[in-house]
Amino acid sequence: MIRPLLHGYQGRVVTVDARTISEKALGRNFPNTPMLAAAVAVSRVMDRDSFVANMRESFQHKFAKKPEVIDGNMQALEDAFTAVGD
Repeated sequence: MIRPLLHGYQGRVVTVDARTISEKALGRNFPNTPMLAAAVAVSRVMDRDSFVANMRESFQHKFAKKPEVIDGNMQALEDAFTAVGD
């Protein structure tokens, strides 16, 4: 459905329902984390394990007093990687 809008582009096209992923993992619509994971998965700008470890460290620093937010964001990352089919 999206391919006709891409004017003949023949490369890989991936769509990710970041809203549903974030609502499932975090209980709210915060699509940034799954979108970032999807971009990393598609572009392969860094390997998955390094990305996930760096994101965990960042979340632990940012949400030190909210472990449930850390867990939710980590789940959103994993769900996005799964959705992309890494």
